[in-house]
Amino acid sequence: MNQRLFHSSVHSLAMIHDALRSLEEMVMEPNGDRCFDELEQQRKNDIDKVRSKIDDAEREIATLNESLRDLEDAVKSKTEAIEELQAQLRTKTLELEEIREETERNNEKFKKLRERKLEARSVFSVKDLATLEDTKMKLRVCCALTGVYFNSSEKSVSNGYVANASTHQVKLFDVGGLPRKEATKKLWETIEKTTALKDVQCSTE
Repeated sequence: MNQRLFHSSVHSLAMIHDALRSLEEMVMEPNGDRCFDELEQQRKNDIDKVRSKIDDAEREIATLNESLRDLEDAVKSKTEAIEELQAQLRTKTLELEEIREETERNNEKFKKLRERKLEARSVFSVKDLATLEDTKMKLRVCCALTGVYFNSSEKSVSNGYVANASTHQVKLFDVGGLPRKEATKKLWETIEKTTALKDVQCSTE
């Protein structure tokens, strides 16, 4: 745009130069004053045109500068929004990683607890304990894996208590008269309450 304005100004100056040369030639001719006035008016008109073009160019430049500032502000705003989203993404990524690690730890804990339960069941059963009764019918049997103590009699093994040596907690249980599945479930609930084995799904089959 500025280059176009420059060429226009050069053209106008060339016209003024030609007009001055013609003026010099006409001064020597008759009616030279009239011709001089006409040339002077033409020169003023040319100057007005140049000034008008300069004003138009300045207004256009001002408009472009304003548009550029608006665009820069918009880009800055978008950049800040992107940076904020990136920060949120980093935070959420860290939170997700912590959740995954916690899930892995819980899964490992769950696996070990299930192994303990299965091992305990494979070692002791109501049928096995019934064969350990003594002549006084009050033999106390201890399951070392779970801390379960059964009070036995000649007929059945239906009651006892669960002890946690580290916390000195003791919970009594009585599964007399209950079906095997319900008795097993009740027994494991007592174990979990005493040993703080939370959120473990116990199979009662």
